[in-house]
Amino acid sequence: MDYTWAYIIGEADENRVLEGIEAAPQYGKKVAGAIKRAIKVIHGLDALFNRLELRDLEVYLGRSSDDPTQVLGRWEQARKKHRHKYAAILFTCEADRASKLEGLANKVLKKLKAHGALCVGNANTAGDGRGRKPGRPLAVIYMTWGENTGNNGFGKADIDIIRRVTEETYHEAGGFVTKKQIEGGLRTIKRMTLKARLRWSHA
Repeated sequence: MDYTWAYIIGEADENRVLEGIEAAPQYGKKVAGAIKRAIKVIHGLDALFNRLELRDLEVYLGRSSDDPTQVLGRWEQARKKHRHKYAAILFTCEADRASKLEGLANKVLKKLKAHGALCVGNANTAGDGRGRKPGRPLAVIYMTWGENTGNNGFGKADIDIIRRVTEETYHEAGGFVTKKQIEGGLRTIKRMTLKARLRWSHA
């Protein structure tokens, strides 16, 4: 499947979420690939809407086990807490790496936001991989999004910002990722044409 399912929170069911989990790429130690994947999905969001651009959207990254019931539960929490209406499965990974990858992604988004260099209006970030470890061997990294109601961090990331964010994130990452992996993933930000193809999943 060469596209990514997008879901409306509250309408998605377990079967359709399972389809998205099974179709999602799986990353082990390919951290650059995981970063690129998240950025490409963000770049593809505006194709889902007629009146909203990327600057109008806020995203949130989270993790769950690969149990569709739990994924749906996490999405419902995002709807209540962040007022997000939509969701997608970014990728799967081994559960013991999930918190590190989620934490890394949130650190990167937080730093890009501080530099006014997000490719989306806002990123609601915790800055680390919070929450309980998934109770199954495989974990899901997902994204939820809705209209941006917070501070706008939208802007252009040039190579200097990318290298600065790489350096800052590397020193906070605890050694599980290299600078080359982080920068290699972040360079995707500069090319808005690099985007995932998203389609709505309907019953």
